[in-house]
Amino acid sequence: MDIAALAELLHETADHHDPYEKSHPPHNWWDWYAAFLDARQHGSTADEASTAADQYMEGLLDHVPGRANENVAALAELLHETSIRHGAFEAITPPHNWWDWYAAYLHARQDGADPDPAAAAADRYMAEVKHVVPKT
Repeated sequence: MDIAALAELLHETADHHDPYEKSHPPHNWWDWYAAFLDARQHGSTADEASTAADQYMEGLLDHVPGRANENVAALAELLHETSIRHGAFEAITPPHNWWDWYAAYLHARQDGADPDPAAAAADRYMAEVKHVVPKT
C-alpha cells in the first residue's frame, strides 16, 4: 500500500474510532486502530472492521483467552511507536494532518527502516509532498 492510501486508511480509522472512544472506558487507542487496520487490510468493510476492532478490544480489556492476535499486537506496538515519534515532528511544525506523517513513518518501518531513518523519511515526505516544514 502506498503512503497516500495508507494515510487515507488512517484517516478513516480515526473517524471510526471516535464513537468507540466516546462510549468506552479509557484504552490504548493504538490497540483499536491496529485491529481496525488489520481487518480493513484483509478485505473487511469499514463497518465490519469497526466491529472487529470492538471485539478485539473486548478481548483485551476483559482478558478473554484466545482473543489476542499477534499481527494486531505487533501493529499496535508500531502505532504506539509512531505516535511517540510523531510528537517531535508535531512540536516544531504548523498544524497538519497527523495521518500523513504516520503513513510515511509506518510505510518506512514496514519496509524495514529503523526508527530514526523512518522518522527522517516521514519528515521528508511531509516537506516534499505535503509542504509541511518546521517553523522558523
